[in-house]
Amino acid sequence: WVIPPLGRYAWQRASSLTIDLAYRRPPPSKLDGKYWRLQEIGASIYAWAAAYLIYNGTLPLKVAIVWYLVTVLVFTMNSLRTLGAHAYRNPGDVKMSVADQYLDSIDVTGGILSPFWAPVGLRFHATHHLFPQMPYHNLGTAHNLLVKNLSDNTLYLSATRKTLWHALATLWQDSALSQQKN
Repeated sequence: WVIPPLGRYAWQRASSLTIDLAYRRPPPSKLDGKYWRLQEIGASIYAWAAAYLIYNGTLPLKVAIVWYLVTVLVFTMNSLRTLGAHAYRNPGDVKMSVADQYLDSIDVTGGILSPFWAPVGLRFHATHHLFPQMPYHNLGTAHNLLVKNLSDNTLYLSATRKTLWHALATLWQDSALSQQKN
């Protein structure tokens, strides 16, 4: 808003964690505008204050290095989480049914690190597509009940992986097979 083209760019292209480089965030609503500006002001003050404190020696340069490394880790982890939660079988230009959305999503059921990389609902992303109104904290229970009570759970379990690394390895293998077919 101080520099309108920069503000539009920040809103459209730099205000969400996404791996789709072509993604453009829709224009802000009236509610977004007020809170967006407050967040923007707060983040700017924080960043400029940190830069100034590092520049004048109050904070050591190590702070900037750690800040950078943590940011890289967060972006990398978010990208891996997003990759692990999807099968990427949809070409992208086709409207998907609920069943297609389910089969293009992944449930990750285990792994000791799961609560750290998916603390809320991403572990049961496929089940979320079956029950989008269900609170995230109930998805694990719903998943377990479906596995236990479906007479034939083969199709349901086809969207399940044991760990994030299993999901990523399966995605890599499926991608290689897809490339061989083309």
